[in-house]
Amino acid sequence: AYLKISDLTAYAEKWRILARVTNKSPIREYTNARGQGKLFNVDLIDADGVEIRASFFQDAVDKFYYQLEVNKAFLFSNGSIKPANPRFKRFDHPCELTFGSDAEIVPAPQEEVATIPKTTLAPKELKAILSMNVNDTLDVIGVCNRIYQTSIITVRSTGAQKEKRSISIVDSSGYVCDVTLWGNDCHLIPENIDDGSMEYYVAIKRARVEEFNGRRLSSNTGNIQVFAYNLTKNTWDTDELLLLEAIMELQKWYSENNARQFTKVSNNSSTGSGQNVFGGGMQTISELHQQCQNSTELQNNGLYFNVVASIVETNVTTHKKFYWTSCPSCNKKVTSLSDGALGGGLDDDSYHCDNCNMEVKDPERKYIFQLTIQDATDTLRLSVLGESGTELIGMSANDVEMLKYRPGIEGQEFLDVFNDLRRSEYIFRIQAKNETWQDETRLKYRLMSSEKIQGDTLTTLCKKQAAMIDELLR
Repeated sequence: AYLKISDLTAYAEKWRILARVTNKSPIREYTNARGQGKLFNVDLIDADGVEIRASFFQDAVDKFYYQLEVNKAFLFSNGSIKPANPRFKRFDHPCELTFGSDAEIVPAPQEEVATIPKTTLAPKELKAILSMNVNDTLDVIGVCNRIYQTSIITVRSTGAQKEKRSISIVDSSGYVCDVTLWGNDCHLIPENIDDGSMEYYVAIKRARVEEFNGRRLSSNTGNIQVFAYNLTKNTWDTDELLLLEAIMELQKWYSENNARQFTKVSNNSSTGSGQNVFGGGMQTISELHQQCQNSTELQNNGLYFNVVASIVETNVTTHKKFYWTSCPSCNKKVTSLSDGALGGGLDDDSYHCDNCNMEVKDPERKYIFQLTIQDATDTLRLSVLGESGTELIGMSANDVEMLKYRPGIEGQEFLDVFNDLRRSEYIFRIQAKNETWQDETRLKYRLMSSEKIQGDTLTTLCKKQAAMIDELLR
């Protein structure tokens, strides 16, 4: 006989549960007063759809990590039950499980496996985020209307590198929201999807509400499912029937509404159309300037705009730095030991990080330069920082700097990287914000993201603009 997860209490002694693994974390190492250790967590669900978290420590990590595969069901026994820490509690169940190396875990009988659902999802509309607090969680289902490339970030607290990717999703409420993916989840959607033959739908469990340039969501690793729809063949890539019905309803809605204007999820309604993303409205540079006049939002989170424009020029030359040099461990600025200045070219042997108080042999270069964009109405000077530069250029600052030193071409290949930017039109996502330096306040414009207009992007843009004009004429 099996005990239901809902019947588990901190006072239960001998128990055995039948449950499916719905999520498994990476192995994490830690250090505390008792020394070093390692652990991993799994999320479990039983036949009633009740969920609980289980943790494995030390030798249990080596014994069970590779045995416990996601979506497979097992019999669990000989573990301990304790009250869940309210700060980290993921489920409604008041307890969580802990297993050591003496735990008994065996595959579930095949006839029992089919009785256990693979997941439970209670999706809410994206507009519900407007009434939620930061760090609240919710389940969502949405269609990707914009997908960014994967980037690598350095975690300041540990110095470890981590993969990060952003997507924008829309649901039938007509709202659009940015979502951050982490780790292996970044690869669930292909990097190159420019042919327009596929649509990607996501189901995210316990997405966390965050506040960064407005409301957005963050997905814990392993909590997202991706469903690909082939527009050419009208087929799905999955047989996961539990969620497919809801996904298919969203696909039908999106096919009828993908040219309409979507509303950016934000607590700030006064920013108007400037808060819409690519799925919503576009502004001219002249309109951008007008909206920034006397706006009180410039003092807070700033205003956000989408502009279609061309790049007129950059301030980059072979003799002027287009980057700053940072420590890979803490992301702080490093100083070149050769000349005492901000990290220089490839001839510099080493650098020093004052924050870490150590010598840095291989610093990370991060973009910092300016460019001027122009449309039919006006021009605008933008600052390009960090990842937005990598997205625009398609190369890291380290790789671009190396082009200066290619023999025989005198830096021409380096200059071509920036000159080639002037050959295309882009959709620019721009932040306008007042910044104060040495008691002087100035309005600054910063590039947040960009997308080159080509092929399907141009077609989609024209359809959206035509739909907006049609809506205004009604």
